[in-house]
Amino acid sequence: MIQIQWEGKDICESFSDEDANVTEWIDTGESNVYSFEQHVTSASTGPKKWRVRVLTDDPLFGPSPWYTLTDNGLGEADITIAN
Repeated sequence: MIQIQWEGKDICESFSDEDANVTEWIDTGESNVYSFEQHVTSASTGPKKWRVRVLTDDPLFGPSPWYTLTDNGLGEADITIAN
């Protein structure tokens, strides 16, 4: 069983695990494959940063590292929301 945890923030805000969103527990079956699609809305426009990781109920495996979009630094925008 896994959960997907994700977080989106304005570019000037710091990430914090407390603000992250989490899915319900997902049974990946024997294949251990899951496709994730999540639409995110924001009350404000402008540059945003985003990250995602996998949580598991297996006591031998903790949370995965946080993943972000490639080809940019942690302080650079991943997406920009316009009106």
